[in-house]
Amino acid sequence: ADMCAPPSALSAEPAEHVLAASVVEAMVELLTSGAHTVVWAQISVDQKPFVAWFVQRHVRLMALAIGDGVNDVGMIRASHVSMGIRGTESHLAAQAASFRASEWRQVRPLLLSHAVRSMVLLSTTMKWVYYKHAMTACALEAWMVHNHYSSWRDPTDPIYMIFWNGAVFLSALAYAVEDSIVDPQTVRHKNLFSAWAIVRWWLTGALHGFLITFALVLAFEAQPPRELGVRFMCVSSVVLSARLAFITNHWLSWEDVAAADGAPLLVRWTLRALHTKAGHWVPCFFFTYCQTRWSGIATIPVVLLAVGVAAICVLTDCLIFPRWGPFRYTIESACALMLSPSRRILQRVGGGKPPVELQKISAKKQ
Repeated sequence: ADMCAPPSALSAEPAEHVLAASVVEAMVELLTSGAHTVVWAQISVDQKPFVAWFVQRHVRLMALAIGDGVNDVGMIRASHVSMGIRGTESHLAAQAASFRASEWRQVRPLLLSHAVRSMVLLSTTMKWVYYKHAMTACALEAWMVHNHYSSWRDPTDPIYMIFWNGAVFLSALAYAVEDSIVDPQTVRHKNLFSAWAIVRWWLTGALHGFLITFALVLAFEAQPPRELGVRFMCVSSVVLSARLAFITNHWLSWEDVAAADGAPLLVRWTLRALHTKAGHWVPCFFFTYCQTRWSGIATIPVVLLAVGVAAICVLTDCLIFPRWGPFRYTIESACALMLSPSRRILQRVGGGKPPVELQKISAKKQ
């Protein structure tokens, strides 16, 4: 649909012009009043795409259209995103829509739960990719600065880099597919794709990249570039897995892994097993073991250094990302313990019920 001009069907009859003018006046009044929800009843088929176009063109909002009949096809095509319900009369709405559903009762969980979950995991995975690239680039840049730019050769082997990307992205894929959101209503949607969020992830990646190179240079003196590249990939794989574990909302249990369904079943089992607390660390440590064995490097010192650097990176994440990970739960638990004695005292004084002000505060928090 053309987003720069109103639907052509509105100019068919003079009566439609009058109806369109009334719709425009009502919508302009709505925008100036600051209302949140509006219901348009008994409008014609031609007015539905006009309303969708008006919202996109003048209000500058993303339009979502939901319909199940032939009269909703124009509105569905004029909107940014649409969902068609397979009705008993016709399937044209479902065929023209971006997404399809067989019943109306599937709309609520799809929009309020699954859509929010997909948006959160997609945005977080995208920012994790920015974090990974920033960490890799800054770590290699720090290595060249340490050598006074005597060589521009990349110390990482291209073949080993393929296996390294496979290991770290396998854990990221398991997170993006199997992680869940406990309460989608608490998600702050405006902060997911904000520029400051991407910059924050990029800066932490740069900081951790410099930290990895500093730790490698400090722990292993006079190491050749090839050994540095191997150790860097091993340490960075553990650090990347630690960041994924830090932002994970819900771990799966082995009962959930056994109850996996869908096709292909082996892929489903693998992704669910990688999203458990124990299985999450398998790709990075398996890669570290194989990489050090193939390169003839001692495994234990590399593993100890990787665990130590990952712990320091998680501590910095606790300071920079207070809404994520164990830092948030520690603060909430401490606040709950501090408030529990005062609540008991208030209940004793007030006859078993807290004051009205506290009841209002509790209701707002819930």
